[in-house]
Amino acid sequence: MTKKDIILDIHKEIPRFSYRFIQDALNLFFQEISHCLAQEGSVEFRGFGNFVCKHRSAYTGINPKTQERIFVPRKKVIVFRPGSFLKKELILRPKEKKKFGLYRNWKKFGSNKVTYFLVQYTLRYDIFLNVKLKLFSKTLNKTVFSD
Repeated sequence: MTKKDIILDIHKEIPRFSYRFIQDALNLFFQEISHCLAQEGSVEFRGFGNFVCKHRSAYTGINPKTQERIFVPRKKVIVFRPGSFLKKELILRPKEKKKFGLYRNWKKFGSNKVTYFLVQYTLRYDIFLNVKLKLFSKTLNKTVFSD
């Protein structure tokens, strides 16, 4: 997703704000984050995560084309540490890699390999939706369903 996609999504959600206004607000937001990182070295968004400025020490690297040794000086890098809410969202989201992990049990199912894959994927997606619904109901402080 690009900055333009984010602006378009916000514009669809809140059509009363113009595209230009949303673009300016987002640019100002990114400028403020950049300024805070340069001045203070960290920016924290509770639940979402932290941007932290760290120092990477100097080292001797090798140019892969010429095999020449090059001194790389000490520099600052920005590191992102996800917060608790973002970690939960990433963990609960069905991962593409896990789909491929289902293939090892296909030998047991013989000709029903496609059925096995669909059943396993559907079960995992149902679990994902139930957990997401529970998290959503907790954020609203309401019980959507009872266990």
